[in-house]
Amino acid sequence: MLPRRPWIILLGLSLAACSLPQRELQVGEYLDEDSGYTVTYLGEPLLLYRDQPALAAHARDYLSLGPAILSRGGRDEYLLWICSWTTIDRRSPPPSPGDELALLLDGEMMDLPLRQPPPLGRLPYHRPINGGRVQYYRLTRSQMLQLLNSDSLRALPGESGAREEFRPWHDPRAALAMLAGYLPGDARRLAQGE
Repeated sequence: MLPRRPWIILLGLSLAACSLPQRELQVGEYLDEDSGYTVTYLGEPLLLYRDQPALAAHARDYLSLGPAILSRGGRDEYLLWICSWTTIDRRSPPPSPGDELALLLDGEMMDLPLRQPPPLGRLPYHRPINGGRVQYYRLTRSQMLQLLNSDSLRALPGESGAREEFRPWHDPRAALAMLAGYLPGDARRLAQGE
């Protein structure tokens, strides 16, 4: 037997949808006991993508970007964790970002050097899928500030002649602004050169 009042069902479904967990933006911090670093990071890495329509419908390559601040003994290091992965079954690992990575921040190109993995016992970010390729890039303090305070973010992995642009899946500004609040000093004031 069908209910006489379908609006009651709609109201119940609406209330249930409101109670679903929302994606929370958060910043994590922990002391890595193996290295002595205090590691500050985003609760979730940023997600960037590029479409690959020539390979398959709805095929995409992804870059997960995770900025991190490593602090020890009053000194800070800044790095960008990158994991490249794909929804395409290529029968091989996803393409690596390569030795070169450029970020396009508010229209300005920023080239980042590849670095060795940090000497951490526990890494702040994890591969979103098995087989994702992880690399680390070094940032200076001014580059980290520029990244965290940018209004527009694009990633261009690979060699400068053959770079394809990755765009954000979601607007990253709120997450980046949260991490900026964890930089020593006033990140907004420092970014403006005061």
